[in-house]
Amino acid sequence: MKTILPITLILALFTITACSKVNDEQNKEEEKSTTVTYHCQRGESIDVLFTSSAAILTRNSEQHTLAQQPTGSGFLYSNGKISIRGKGDNIILEIGRMAPLDCNAQ
Repeated sequence: MKTILPITLILALFTITACSKVNDEQNKEEEKSTTVTYHCQRGESIDVLFTSSAAILTRNSEQHTLAQQPTGSGFLYSNGKISIRGKGDNIILEIGRMAPLDCNAQ
């Protein structure tokens, strides 16, 4: 009975430590995320939440998660059908067969 109490305490400490590490990682991810509003051709507006590995595009009240893709310069996020690529404050939004839209951060 005396050995059960120390083992229980050790397991409790491991659980607390593990939860703390998960929360720290979530907080770091939140700190790295930035939302940018872009104004595009034809008066369209989109919001993009950039994280360390993905971008969440909000267009016409619909959200699309785009994975970060390797690129030689600038940035590229895509889910196969929708992609955004750019450098600095300018992006090009490509959706399927639609003509690409030029967008500028505001």
